[in-house]
Amino acid sequence: MGQFVPVHLLNLPDMVELHALGRHMASTTNRTHPTMTSTATNAPTQKKDRLFTAFRIVAFVEGVTTLALFFVAMPLKYIFNDPSWVPMTGLIHGYAFIAYIVMMILALRGRGWSGAAWLRTTLASFYPFGTFINDPYLKRQKALETQA
Repeated sequence: MGQFVPVHLLNLPDMVELHALGRHMASTTNRTHPTMTSTATNAPTQKKDRLFTAFRIVAFVEGVTTLALFFVAMPLKYIFNDPSWVPMTGLIHGYAFIAYIVMMILALRGRGWSGAAWLRTTLASFYPFGTFINDPYLKRQKALETQA
């Protein structure tokens, strides 16, 4: 089989041959390769790091939606008598806030952070600029965690 053949055109014997070839290649792969062993042993750490990064992204989005709600939609409503922006901005902010709380729980659980760190991170979502001010703190906490 030297050519590319679309999968839907393969018959059963060809598919069995491909499966056997894949199994043979997997069994002859050097299992001591550094990237293979480090990926397997660091999988939980990598998952925690990805969750932490995702949480920081969600925190940024939540912060932006808070600012949009407090400094765009609400002034338009109360100063310019245009309430049309509040429902959509509020809805987006509500979803971002829920995502923030859920991601915070997923990303920080099991890291051994103090109750004060949890409280600070939770309260940051209630104030304009709070998530932006809290982000360097999160990075420092994570750096301390990786040093330990």
